[in-house]
Amino acid sequence: MIILKNWQHKTYPGIGYNYWVSYPENYCSDKKYPLIIFLHGAGEVGPNPEAVRAHGVPKIIDSAPYSEIEAITVSPQCPAGRMWFAEYDFLRQFILDIIPEYNIDEDAVSITGLSMGGYSTFVMAQLWPEIFAAAAPICGGGIPWIADRLKDMPLRIYHGDIDSVVPVSGSIEMCDRIHAAGNKDCELILLHNVDHNSWDYAYERTDLISWLSKQRRK
Repeated sequence: MIILKNWQHKTYPGIGYNYWVSYPENYCSDKKYPLIIFLHGAGEVGPNPEAVRAHGVPKIIDSAPYSEIEAITVSPQCPAGRMWFAEYDFLRQFILDIIPEYNIDEDAVSITGLSMGGYSTFVMAQLWPEIFAAAAPICGGGIPWIADRLKDMPLRIYHGDIDSVVPVSGSIEMCDRIHAAGNKDCELILLHNVDHNSWDYAYERTDLISWLSKQRRK
């Protein structure tokens, strides 16, 4: 089951997101669940929230076998005229508000996203590694000089090897630096002869969503 909801910042009037939230098939309000945050790409920026369901987690999570995954997923929409790159503090507050609202297991919060959302997945995990149990950036890139902030976080990084929109070198450099920092649980999946759309493969043809749901903060 996936439904559309709205979040408003408690301190800053006018700051808020429409977001899609999905529940497991056998959802029980007394049980704590893992949380998967999904960040869309630039093409899905507001005002139409249906656009968020064009790709990735919210596209498939309401259908079998994904609906059987024991996790809550939340997919916010970046408002019209804005980009995730200017939203990081607000996204952090959004996530911190979502955790108690849905009785989330605080040790089982993961983040994933594609393109603009892939960059933002990396950066959110780098800025606040204490929040996330795992991260899965798709065709993005991060901040290489603070890659060591992810030294203890499980990661799956997907990128097409002929991406003409977001250079694959960004993901390669991030993975190399994370490995150099001592992380042995960072996997780079390069998709041969694939351009920018590496997300269909990542979300629909691998166990990525299930894998995220099983990660726990160390």
